[in-house]
Amino acid sequence: MKRYNIEEIGFSSFMKLAILIGFDAGLVFAVLAFIGSIFGGDVSVTVGSNVYSGVAAGLLGFIVSPLSCALLVTVLGLLAFLPFKYSLKIKKKIGLNLRIKGE
Repeated sequence: MKRYNIEEIGFSSFMKLAILIGFDAGLVFAVLAFIGSIFGGDVSVTVGSNVYSGVAAGLLGFIVSPLSCALLVTVLGLLAFLPFKYSLKIKKKIGLNLRIKGE
């Protein structure tokens, strides 16, 4: 794994990264909610006007949670892009450890 310094990032790359992180965070939350529902936790999911609870909510959470988190992060990413670019100009770069396919 090599270390790369990001000095500038394009809007589409920023949004792809943000949405992927949001989707994955929603997936982690869905796994935790499912585990909680298996052990009798108070887990509920609202889809439209329908409210599901228990293990059904835990399973439905695998669809609803990643999508809703990705949607939330999309909105937050739209708001955060310009401040992020400004902070990159101030800091000059961000170091990331990456493995790039083909290298």
